[in-house]
Amino acid sequence: MFDSCLAVAGTTAPVDDTTGEFTDVVILGATGGLDYSVGVMGLDDYYLTTAATTSVTATTDPAAVNLTVSEGGVIAGTVYRAAGGAGLPNIPVSAGGGAVLTDVDGTYEIHLPAGTYDMLVGGGALTEGVTVTAGETTTMDFARGPYSGFVYRAEDNQGIEWATFAGTAAGTTDDDGFFTLEFYEGINWVCVNPNSAIQAYNVEYRCFYDIPVTAADLDD
Repeated sequence: MFDSCLAVAGTTAPVDDTTGEFTDVVILGATGGLDYSVGVMGLDDYYLTTAATTSVTATTDPAAVNLTVSEGGVIAGTVYRAAGGAGLPNIPVSAGGGAVLTDVDGTYEIHLPAGTYDMLVGGGALTEGVTVTAGETTTMDFARGPYSGFVYRAEDNQGIEWATFAGTAAGTTDDDGFFTLEFYEGINWVCVNPNSAIQAYNVEYRCFYDIPVTAADLDD
């Protein structure tokens, strides 16, 4: 059934690879009774469906604990450069408590229980509602590339130089108020930070949330 599986109830015990059965020996407290949480490890792409506990006393063997597991799935893909498609290594990707760095070729895998998850890529670009199906691989590729714009004063279109950005990407406007930030596909956000240049133009600190970015939005 499950190779090299371990049941955990205060200590560990091997699970029979054929029958799925296990027997664990636990330690009693000084008062003669303790509650133990029972879980499993080493299930590969199977996950414990519900948590289990058992009570142990000095005079009574605990009731048998049946553990139910369900098959999970995989989110896999490539983080790549928008221009040319080269894979990007060491980019953080996370979903549902699983977090990895992309491999040297930009590929990644996250193993999760079946369900729906939000994903974060790079500096925090968000992709919502990614579905993981039992026994299947969901492919999610993400592009990264330059995203350009202009910071200006509304009343006269005066470009704001040296304005700084922080958020899912960081950068600074040039002498004319133009900027280029490195965004990933997904929902991005940035804040324009107040500094001496912005204050001189009487421009307030502002944050821009929910900036949707697709691969087509990223400059070549």
